[in-house]
Formats: sequence, C-alpha cells, structure tokens
Amino acid sequence: MRAVGLNSNHMSHNPLEQHFGLGSETVVDQIRIVWPTLSEDYTVLSEVAVNQMLRIKYEGF
Repeated sequence: MRAVGLNSNHMSHNPLEQHFGLGSETVVDQIRIVWPTLSEDYTVLSEVAVNQMLRIKYEGF
C-alpha cells in the first residue's frame, strides 16, 4: 500500500506522480485507489499494462 497526499512543504508540495518497480512483469493484476471521502469510495483497475502513465480522476464530487 502507498499513500499519496496533497501535503505542502515550505515553498513546495509533494509530487502526485507515483512510480512502481515491477521487475519483468508486463501486466499489473489490480490497482485499487481508495479516495479520501466519508463514503469510502474506491476505484479498481484490472489487468493494467506496464510502461504507461495513467491519469485517474475522482468523479464523486
């Protein structure tokens, strides 16, 4: 599990991009994103190919 937040530091903020080392794998079985809402919404992506950038937007607001 990895947590990503919009925390800010002095004159900067933490990056939202996440990089994962997968070795020789070519497909990720599952990515689960738990959104920080009161209803505990989550998004699940299955069979995700490697070597790509995904932009995932929360549609719950």
